[in-house]
Amino acid sequence: PKGEGKEREPSRTLVHVGDSSVQIGIDEAVDKIPLPLPEPRKPRGPYDYVPRPKREYEHRPTGRLRLRIKNVGLRGAPEVWSDRRGGRIESHLSEFVASVLVAAERQRLDRIEAEGRRLEALRQERRRQAIELHNDADDVLEKDLAARLKDWRQARDVEAFALAVCERASISTTKGTVI
Repeated sequence: PKGEGKEREPSRTLVHVGDSSVQIGIDEAVDKIPLPLPEPRKPRGPYDYVPRPKREYEHRPTGRLRLRIKNVGLRGAPEVWSDRRGGRIESHLSEFVASVLVAAERQRLDRIEAEGRRLEALRQERRRQAIELHNDADDVLEKDLAARLKDWRQARDVEAFALAVCERASISTTKGTVI
């Protein structure tokens, strides 16, 4: 048969409310009943390893239906409604529908919060880049200032030297001696 041995992928039933999509599902509760352990095989020799047999289970449908909200966590609210002794699942449909609307609103608020966090991170990154750019500009200006100050001091020293030479030359010429 076609697709033998493949697990059936569960369907995705979505309820669209505004721009939110809430995944819902309906299934039947299943009891997991352990089967007796099979007899382990006999060892073939004195050093043969005999693994312990694996526990197998029988899955029996219980007849109890469950409604689920699958892709949204509702903090403090139920996400599963099921048949109970006191009432069938049909008696919980209005509560389930209201919870689907709450889940859609939760999704919308989560998207708004995520967008706010993304924008805040973007603002912080831009601020960091602006500060870095400003600091880089300060470094360039500081290096330029240091180079100009060095040139100015060197020019001042050369000027002082030239004045000293001129002064010495004028003193020497008035006394008649040549340097």
